[in-house]
Amino acid sequence: MKLTLIEEQFNKIFDFEALLEQSKKYIEKALQNSESNFLSDEANIDDDLLKEIRIEYNKTSIFINNAERMPYFRLEFYLHKSASVRPMYIYEIEFNCEGQFADEYFLEY
Repeated sequence: MKLTLIEEQFNKIFDFEALLEQSKKYIEKALQNSESNFLSDEANIDDDLLKEIRIEYNKTSIFINNAERMPYFRLEFYLHKSASVRPMYIYEIEFNCEGQFADEYFLEY
């Protein structure tokens, strides 16, 4: 099976555009509430700066044939300072094989 066919089926099964939009809104909400969630401990930056960050989708990683767990996937987003080209942070949202939220990760770029 060609990878483009897998991509098409994946996008259709998980309604990718809607999932992408929901994920961006989830990240926006997490950034807006950073003073009361895990981001306040993870990011050593001013909370006001977090609220101004631009969110840009980067990629989807699909994890299959993992002997220790069921297949899953992650959406990766770059978090940019308003005018910056280079991301400051990476925010990943992990979903299980059913497309349900499983975990989230916040990393420095």
